[in-house]
Amino acid sequence: MNKAVQSSIKHDEICPLDSTLEILSGKWKSVILCRLMDQSFHFNELNKFIPNCSKRMLAIQLKQLVSDDIIKKHISITNKNQITIVDLRQ
Repeated sequence: MNKAVQSSIKHDEICPLDSTLEILSGKWKSVILCRLMDQSFHFNELNKFIPNCSKRMLAIQLKQLVSDDIIKKHISITNKNQITIVDLRQ
């Protein structure tokens, strides 16, 4: 059970709305997810598409989305990180 789901357990039940709000809390997460809907990006490419977001903030937001199992980070042979949305239908 990921952190967002754990924090949304109230009265001994999971509230999907609280889980969603917990996952999307953060200034840039919705923008990041919108960019990743159509294609995968390397970190610097994604940063170019979100010009007002600092690299530090982007890294923090991506780390939180990875820990919530919303996106995956793949490290390729060239040592570049490929960032993609997790397909929850699997």
